[in-house]
Amino acid sequence: MNYTKIKTERQFRSTTGYSKKEFDCLHKDLQSVYYDLYGQTYQDYVAENVTEVPVFSNLGEILFFVLFQLKNNLVYDCLGAVFNMNGSTAHKNFAKFSILLEQTLEKKK
Repeated sequence: MNYTKIKTERQFRSTTGYSKKEFDCLHKDLQSVYYDLYGQTYQDYVAENVTEVPVFSNLGEILFFVLFQLKNNLVYDCLGAVFNMNGSTAHKNFAKFSILLEQTLEKKK
């Protein structure tokens, strides 16, 4: 699912619980926390370490994925279908990246 193709504020808020402006601010915070934790950007990590086509090409896609699941609470097979991955991969990615979001929100307090 390509979140950048969402055209209306209402759809964006309905899918994530955040306005586009709030999402953009949270995205910047997430990038900062990721860099602080890993010493590089997510894009640099992918370029240096991922040999296959990554499921997520940037942290914006990751943030949208996590917020989408928090807002909609799909079973993982359905979440995977929406984001073009299998259910176990959706579960693994949600578990991994929701921790990053939690750390970001804690830092943002």
